[in-house]
Amino acid sequence: MSSTDKRAISLLLADSDPQFLELVANHPAIQETGWNLKTVRTGDDALDAFRESPFDILIANLSLPKTACDHNLSQNQDCED
Repeated sequence: MSSTDKRAISLLLADSDPQFLELVANHPAIQETGWNLKTVRTGDDALDAFRESPFDILIANLSLPKTACDHNLSQNQDCED
């Protein structure tokens, strides 16, 4: 694979602590990777982000607030109204 064929890795970081999200997002090691980083603060926001675009890597705080359909992120499924 040539360098022109490479696609930036996409990373979703989910944590309810805005200071942690800012710290990680601004860390030089993350910035130097060239990865596409998206940060979210709730489980619902993480599920919405997955629906908009797939991510290569998900890093999530396992104690995120419950999602609207009361399931965790490992059950990436549509909620029933």
